[in-house]
Amino acid sequence: MKILITTLTMIFTSFSASGKNVETYYKYCKPFQTNGYSQKGLTEDNSVKAIACIHALTPLMDVGFSNCNVLSIYRKNDYIDDAQFEILALGTANNLVSTFQLITSFISYAENNPDKFKQPIGEAAGYFLKMKFRCKFEDIPLNEKE
Repeated sequence: MKILITTLTMIFTSFSASGKNVETYYKYCKPFQTNGYSQKGLTEDNSVKAIACIHALTPLMDVGFSNCNVLSIYRKNDYIDDAQFEILALGTANNLVSTFQLITSFISYAENNPDKFKQPIGEAAGYFLKMKFRCKFEDIPLNEKE
């Protein structure tokens, strides 16, 4: 029962509470990418939007990576099997990536899916983050004492 509650908590916390959608963050992130991921040379407005872009996407990655670590510990301790790990990781977890990879993946997703512009950013993370940078049990270094 404890595993079920923890798993459900992970799933629900993987989605951002922000009301902003893919289109909004695409508009925030694109000038930053076009400017070579540098704030130097951006207008003040676009500089603020670049910060908002980073501060919206990074927590999505961080939560997914934390979920990956928790699932890896569960798998290591045989609380879940390989199949359960794969299913849970696909929807809730991702590996750690750089800010540049994260923003590039998001922008690529947005440009290739304009029909998803109204989708909340947290829901979209499953596509541009969790599926693209999949959590793999063998990639996570685990402490022997866990």
